[in-house]
Amino acid sequence: MPQKNFKKRVNSSRLARTSSPRRVVQSSQPPLRWHAMSSLAEYFDGNVKSLANKRLGRKFSVGIISPGEYYFGTDCAERMHVTCGELRVKVDGKEDAFVVYAAGTCFEVAAKSGFAVRAEHPTAYHCEYL
Repeated sequence: MPQKNFKKRVNSSRLARTSSPRRVVQSSQPPLRWHAMSSLAEYFDGNVKSLANKRLGRKFSVGIISPGEYYFGTDCAERMHVTCGELRVKVDGKEDAFVVYAAGTCFEVAAKSGFAVRAEHPTAYHCEYL
């Protein structure tokens, strides 16, 4: 019998230590199931990682570009937002030299075109497919 009381005390004290007030946020929206539609891709031996998804019928991706220089071809037009870090970019047919895009800036690339990027540090991006 003393063991049962001991277990109850341990469980009671565990609940007292771990329980805390929790905020419950209710939404009128159904829960999102973004993960079911997401696809993860790696390019250039894993140096560029991209997570793609679709929202409201529009495709987008977010990712990380490791330090290095890379070339991307485009099937459709894209708008690339640099969200963290900095990219040096040379868009086919637009620039003769690399242009610096810091966090908070963006650039566009035409369909059936491409662009070269240089990253000196890991850089995050958000790409909208137009």
